[in-house]
Amino acid sequence: MSTKVLFFIIYAILVSYLINYQHAMDQLPNGSVKLVNLPSSLSLFARSWGIYKILFSKLAYLSFLFILGLLINSSLTSFLTVTVGASSDIMKSAVAVLNTAIGIALTIYGAFIIAAIVFLVKSYLTGKEASIAQSMKFAQEHFLSLFWVGLVYLFVLYGGIFGIILSTLFSVWYYFCIYIVLVDEERGFAALAKSHYLVRGLFLRTIGRYTAMFVVILAIATLCYLTLAIPVIGWLLFVLLIAALFLFAFPYYMVYDYLRYEDLVAVERNVEFIQFKGEKAFLIAFAIAGFLLVGTSWLMNVLPTETQKSLQNSVRYGFATIALPIATEMQKNQEVISAFFLKLGVSPLPTSKPLPPIFDNQPSSQGEQFNYDQYYNSNY
Repeated sequence: MSTKVLFFIIYAILVSYLINYQHAMDQLPNGSVKLVNLPSSLSLFARSWGIYKILFSKLAYLSFLFILGLLINSSLTSFLTVTVGASSDIMKSAVAVLNTAIGIALTIYGAFIIAAIVFLVKSYLTGKEASIAQSMKFAQEHFLSLFWVGLVYLFVLYGGIFGIILSTLFSVWYYFCIYIVLVDEERGFAALAKSHYLVRGLFLRTIGRYTAMFVVILAIATLCYLTLAIPVIGWLLFVLLIAALFLFAFPYYMVYDYLRYEDLVAVERNVEFIQFKGEKAFLIAFAIAGFLLVGTSWLMNVLPTETQKSLQNSVRYGFATIALPIATEMQKNQEVISAFFLKLGVSPLPTSKPLPPIFDNQPSSQGEQFNYDQYYNSNY
């Protein structure tokens, strides 16, 4: 099967998924969510602060554990990167693979800490007091599920990265899957679908509450950055303030974010959650596209330099074989349109020059001839 045929098959499948998905969305009854005023962002900040003060010691302890893991990760990756220095490409690739494995381990560890924090906040809201040991036990049972749904969410986001609007929609629609998998115990794509169900009809309100927290964090970070202007000790103050900000602000953000989820759950709805027909196929299609994009990007950073160049040339050649016939056909259509306007007495804008051959022999600056070999991806 040629690359061109494969490309159009994949494109047709994605379009069919989008049409099916939109048709399913149109079937949702109007008024599935009553228009309500979610608590204001100021109220949300105040409620978060009240919970944060009560659970401060436990939250700070879990935050410290996460920062400790982050420091270990950064130290290991920095040490490995500096150690290889000017080593061979194979050694650099091996270190890049090892650094990726360390990064994945940190992500799994982060999922463990987040699950423990969510359990503490959830227990408090239900009138129960949970200990660190109980939160750790809960995290031990759920952190892999959280890691998996977070990975799927990431791939879906990357799958929509070719359209900025799609990525923005996906980031809001499916964000709360990280709490659904812990609280409602939905798994995988069902957790993403339920997150979309919760946000439906409250999209702008959801963005507004996130933006409020983002503005506050940006303002505090800016104030910390201004300490660099202080002579001699400015950099030390900056490092200490950033460390303190992360240590104490991270658990507060988690409380704030979880309350955003709780407020969405509390909204009164006329219909129960039901996964739209075709939504799972829609999510799988974009997750696969995101996986291929992430995998390709990772390979381009891990492979030796010569292999990267060869792969890049192969990709460019494959893309050109697909794009050139399309561009040529468009140019023919443009010429037909120009001839039509000339018959009407209208002088169209000048058309572009004919497309040159892709792999034509080009003389070098010394007057020599080079032939391009598409199999070896090089000139000889």
